[in-house]
Amino acid sequence: KELANNPLLLTLLCLEFEDSGNFPSDRADLYARATNTLLRKWDDKRYIYRQQIYKKLTPKRKEGLLSQIAFKTFDNKEYFFKQRTIERYIGEYICNLPNAPKEQTSLDIDSQAVLKSIEGQHGLLVERARGIYSFSHLTFQEYFTARKIANISNPNQLEIALINLANYVTEKRWREVFLLTATLLEPADRLLILMKRNIDELIAKEAKLQKHLTLVNNKSNSVEANCKNSAIRACYFSLSLSKAIDKVSNEELLIILEKSKKLQQLLTLETDSEPRDTIIKIHSIPHEWNFNRQQRELLNQYLTANQLLVDCLNSECYISRQVREEIENTLLLPFADLNYD
Repeated sequence: KELANNPLLLTLLCLEFEDSGNFPSDRADLYARATNTLLRKWDDKRYIYRQQIYKKLTPKRKEGLLSQIAFKTFDNKEYFFKQRTIERYIGEYICNLPNAPKEQTSLDIDSQAVLKSIEGQHGLLVERARGIYSFSHLTFQEYFTARKIANISNPNQLEIALINLANYVTEKRWREVFLLTATLLEPADRLLILMKRNIDELIAKEAKLQKHLTLVNNKSNSVEANCKNSAIRACYFSLSLSKAIDKVSNEELLIILEKSKKLQQLLTLETDSEPRDTIIKIHSIPHEWNFNRQQRELLNQYLTANQLLVDCLNSECYISRQVREEIENTLLLPFADLNYD
């Protein structure tokens, strides 16, 4: 629905539906098909004349160029960028292609021509104000950023890129990039392992939060229910926060509670209300937590990041069964119960 609010993207959705009669369930596949339409079909259907320098770029090269632009701008928190900045990125890319001009002046001219061709022929880059550009929709910037990471062929460079990406696991603006990268990687094991490690280390040194996780885990181990242990832990988590909110009305705790309930819903895949009903009937849980502001913020980040991790698991990403089960079985566990070196 969000994509359909943009005229260009709405047109692409219509073209995709016209071709296949449906939409792919995998968002990364949908964006790949959309960019394929833009880069291969869009200008042909509209009888657009291509600049000579741009005509030499194959669709693969265009995707590589856009991926480099997207990654550099997104990593620098640039959603709007100056024309000379994007032309420099284009120049850095095309200078390595065969028959690229060696003189800087000629390279600058070619970079300008490529920028205008991308803008005029595909609509992926748009001049928002004089000399100020952006991607036509944030979706494209996120998709090409993810594509840049997933397409790194050198194992050492890929490992560095995944480590750097995992460091953003608590940042909301990287959420879509994580989901897309996880889908584009085959397998996505290493990325999810790095995400899980960073999430667990986030509150590893917070004694009060670790004590909370220990209590939640001990309580969950005494419950027999037809669902994942991590879902029971999430249920206890939300119950303990509910009682804390009853005692001390706190807006931040309320936000954390909602995230905890959302995580529980994502994890409870095999049953409906059984785990929560069983826990409520049989067990009580202390609520004398009184988290300080820093602890509440860390708890908020911890639950948000875990929700992202579970969303990646529930997406179309391909991961080994062993890694999937290991992550699912160790969600919301205290750090001392995890097998980290």
